[in-house]
Amino acid sequence: MSDYLEYEKRLEIACLDAFKNRSIDATRARGIDHLAVNNVQLVVQYNGTMDDGRQTISNHQEYDLHDASLEIVVNTYRANIDEHSSRLGQVRAAMLNSAHPFQTAPYKVFDIRPEGTTTLEDEENNIDQSTLTFRIYFQTNLTKLEIE
Repeated sequence: MSDYLEYEKRLEIACLDAFKNRSIDATRARGIDHLAVNNVQLVVQYNGTMDDGRQTISNHQEYDLHDASLEIVVNTYRANIDEHSSRLGQVRAAMLNSAHPFQTAPYKVFDIRPEGTTTLEDEENNIDQSTLTFRIYFQTNLTKLEIE
């Protein structure tokens, strides 16, 4: 099957490209053993299709509008609270619709919606950890799909 359907991977890599262009040090969180401090990790979760769109492929109706969640985890040492706030602001700026953070993805991303931020304090390790959550709405072009 085509790697075109690897939505999570493709969206994560596109987001990393956008962060790199803005000098935000980030990694994909999937598959790492622990979260690094003073780094940003991200992970995409696929939520399913949206009811509005379908595309005909090989005489079958297939969904082409999709919904995913992006969680971006920001970890910083608590000694410098301004660094944590600054990093959150940098991530939010990179995720604006007008910043086009998914322009290298093979899909048409038509909306990025911020859903909120949660912050945990790890006093033992002197770390603040914030998770910013975004919804990503995108459209696929299934004519690019390699049918086996």
